[in-house]
Amino acid sequence: EWMGVGVERVDYTKGLPERFRALRRFFERWPEYRRRVTFVQIASLSRSQIPRYRALQEEVREVVRALNEEIGERGWQAKLLEADGSVFEVAFQGETFGTVRWDMTGQHSVYNGLAAIAAARHAGVKPQLAVEALSRFVGVKRRMEVIAHAGGITVYDDFAHHPTAIRTTLEGLRKRVGKGRIVAVIEPRSNTMRLGVHKSELAPAASIADQVIWYQPPGLSWGMDAVVAASTVPAAIQTSIDDIVRDVVAQAQSGDHIVI
Repeated sequence: EWMGVGVERVDYTKGLPERFRALRRFFERWPEYRRRVTFVQIASLSRSQIPRYRALQEEVREVVRALNEEIGERGWQAKLLEADGSVFEVAFQGETFGTVRWDMTGQHSVYNGLAAIAAARHAGVKPQLAVEALSRFVGVKRRMEVIAHAGGITVYDDFAHHPTAIRTTLEGLRKRVGKGRIVAVIEPRSNTMRLGVHKSELAPAASIADQVIWYQPPGLSWGMDAVVAASTVPAAIQTSIDDIVRDVVAQAQSGDHIVI
């Protein structure tokens, strides 16, 4: 009947466990709202290489698990039928409403789709209809958009603007193409990326690719040498778009997947 939404900043994280504990106190004080309120917390998974943040993630998972176990019902669930997220089954409170088959990939896309179905149900749309509609969704610009396919080489355009999005996008592609070679061309373009907020997370996020080319644009306030040094896959820095194009064209071969 009611929905609450919490949106966390991407540049730092604080207060998430306290927020869920406050939600528990709310239900303890006003039990008549139990099973009548759905709370959705939006938070950026970040700085996961820092022990304190990994501990925070585990703490949040445990607080949410305990809260749902005590107060909640079996919520929205997506069962992957294809590892890349292109096919998944949708269920709520133990009832299955159908299977989404679409061109999107990546766990983040599945979560976004599931959230859209949940929001549509809250607005009065039957989940079965939402599942059917999502299966007809052709995607949006710059979300693993295929912009070229020639000579057995596929080129994608994707606006993954933080490390979590980069990682989940590449994970989805890897699950789709298997051992096919993935070349990632990445520019730190969002405000937080340009400020260097996520610079320590970039190399791990892109490690799913077979090769990474980092574009260092003019005016970037920090150097990307440390990112390349921390990479576990072949990586290089380029400061010219023309040089990136020349390198990619020279190295590309049939079967490659180039993500920009």
